[in-house]
Amino acid sequence: MPEHHDPTSDDFVCVATLDSPTEAHLLKGVLEAVHLTPHLADEHMVRNYSLLTPALGGVRVLVPASEVAAAHRALAEFESGAYRLDDDPEEDLAARS
Repeated sequence: MPEHHDPTSDDFVCVATLDSPTEAHLLKGVLEAVHLTPHLADEHMVRNYSLLTPALGGVRVLVPASEVAAAHRALAEFESGAYRLDDDPEEDLAARS
């Protein structure tokens, strides 16, 4: 039988845990921007029952096991400010021309 890698068969691994569903969606967007396939766990429970957030452990950002290294790199770049926009968009446009 030929070997092939099916990304849908990967186990999911938690790469971040946040108390805010909004922040979790932000990180999900960062990971999607680098072509990864993140998912959120417990988002709806935290949003609807915020008092249970400590018991649930927050919103978990999950990626397939095969994408963990790339996800950690993307999150480290995001936290270091690599995706930060300049304060003056006019200067940014002038620099590109």
